[in-house]
Amino acid sequence: TTPDALALLDTALATGRPALLPADLRPTHPAPPLLEHLAPARTNHRTAHTGPGTGTGADTSLADRLATLTPEQQHDTLLTVVRTQIATVLGHRAPEAVPADSAFRDLGFDSLTAVELRNRLSRTTGLRLPATLAFDHPTATALTRHLLTRLLPDGAATAPPEQSLFAEIGRLEAVLSSVASPLPGTEGLGEEARSRLASRLRSLAQVLGGEEAPRPDLGEATDEEMFALIDQETGSA
Repeated sequence: TTPDALALLDTALATGRPALLPADLRPTHPAPPLLEHLAPARTNHRTAHTGPGTGTGADTSLADRLATLTPEQQHDTLLTVVRTQIATVLGHRAPEAVPADSAFRDLGFDSLTAVELRNRLSRTTGLRLPATLAFDHPTATALTRHLLTRLLPDGAATAPPEQSLFAEIGRLEAVLSSVASPLPGTEGLGEEARSRLASRLRSLAQVLGGEEAPRPDLGEATDEEMFALIDQETGSA
């Protein structure tokens, strides 16, 4: 806040030191990345207990907290954790700024932010996670479902069907984005492939809306429409 900033400025001017860093050093867990090597070591949450379910440890691991919740609460709680870490990495003030089903690429992720997210989630969950985590599970929802199966492998909540579908669409969106707008030096989709894919996706959208995909007039059908019709009839897409 402005009063805090002015107070820090007054203090800095009175010290006579040439270089100062105003920082909040109150203990937190996990510690901010720049201060993690200065933070005192803490006992791992999982080993703080003398035995399963004894409740003698001072801290409760994320997995232990999730295990006490209903399946829906498990997903919502972990999704909030994931969105909070994503928001921090991207510089947002609140997790609500992170759409649960938007591809990380569309949110502005690159290799560095993907690794930073992995590091934060590793500290938060206590899991060893791969550097490709954000690319393997490219939306907050998909990432939440993956982490839930890792944290509760024997009793993970069964996500509602729509969550699974959104996760699959998120992965498809990430793939399409990577080939539709390829990085320099990589090969993207040709015009014919783009047209066939677009036709196929339109047909799927009509099926989802309860409509029967219109059949083109074969006498006037384009090559792309013919290919899409063949794929639809044979299921070879």
